[in-house]
Amino acid sequence: MLNLNVLSHAFTWQFVTLCITSVITISIAAGIFGKLFGLYPVESVVTAGMCNNSMGGTGNVAVLSSAKRMELIAFAQMGNRLGGAIILIISGFLAQMFS
Repeated sequence: MLNLNVLSHAFTWQFVTLCITSVITISIAAGIFGKLFGLYPVESVVTAGMCNNSMGGTGNVAVLSSAKRMELIAFAQMGNRLGGAIILIISGFLAQMFS
């Protein structure tokens, strides 16, 4: 069962601002780097930016189907797996430095 009272307390203005800033920053960076590497910027934004801010495989399907780009599912899955591994490695180092 989902307790909606607990969920509603999690949505503070700081949390919403952080989520929006994260999505916009990663999407802009993905578009710029995609253009630098000769890729289509919109597809770079969708696969690298939006899919990496989604909730994994289900989020990838939701993002790609709404963008009508389901043929990019392999790139979105690869981006999620590599991006998640990189974040875990970096956060492990940072946790050791600051603890």
